[in-house]
Amino acid sequence: MHAFRALIISWVLACLAAFQFLTRFPLPVKMAYTEKLFRRSVIFYPFVGAVVGLINTLAGASLREWLPSFPTSIILLSLWIAITGGVHLGGLMNTADGVIGHRSREQMLEIMKDGRVGAMGVIVCVLYMLLKLSFIMELVDGSWRFAAVFFFCTPIWSRWFMGIAVARWPYVKVWTTDGLGSLYRNVRSQHLVGSTSIAYLLSLGALWIFGFGGVELFCYSIGFPVISGLMGWLIGNGLVRKLGGLTGRAYGALNELLELLLLLGALILWN
Repeated sequence: MHAFRALIISWVLACLAAFQFLTRFPLPVKMAYTEKLFRRSVIFYPFVGAVVGLINTLAGASLREWLPSFPTSIILLSLWIAITGGVHLGGLMNTADGVIGHRSREQMLEIMKDGRVGAMGVIVCVLYMLLKLSFIMELVDGSWRFAAVFFFCTPIWSRWFMGIAVARWPYVKVWTTDGLGSLYRNVRSQHLVGSTSIAYLLSLGALWIFGFGGVELFCYSIGFPVISGLMGWLIGNGLVRKLGGLTGRAYGALNELLELLLLLGALILWN
């Protein structure tokens, strides 16, 4: 019984570690971040995405009853960023500063080591925000049943691929004190199987709740992982060719870009 309780506690801590790493929820838990804990936390990345998506969906359902689509979309976008504390968006800006332009690998990593935001990071951030805002507004204006599924599932599958990226590509240490790479060593196939299972269960549950079945259910259940996997692979490979691996900020950039592409896919399907 004691061993079983210890096992349950270890998995609960892994789930909480995923929330602490990917969000800014005020969780009053202090943990010793070990390699084993972080490996297990990867399994819960889609669950974290589901909580983010659920908050977005519930907020959108309430706001659209009282406000026009434009202010509703601005509030939803602000909430989306606030939940993560802007850490993924900061990763996008940092990565854009480093990789856009003709520089050597060493110069790129040196720029990414600098915490200050450059002109390219600001430009990419503004364009990203405008695109994401427009995508959200189009979805809010359309069928809420359709929009709700994408608001819920998009954060699930973008964070699912973050786990794939951790396992697939080497980590590049930018700061000498950054121990993230050592914590993420040896993410194994069973962790990815667990992550994929959670992502599918949550997505299928959402599709069923919102009345999708038959061909629609099949297409969406295939479409989410295919879009996230294919686009994530292309973006990840591009970054690895430039940097020799992925930095902690690059994982955040990957998440933001995949969210944008999944929302774009929603608009293409809707239109």
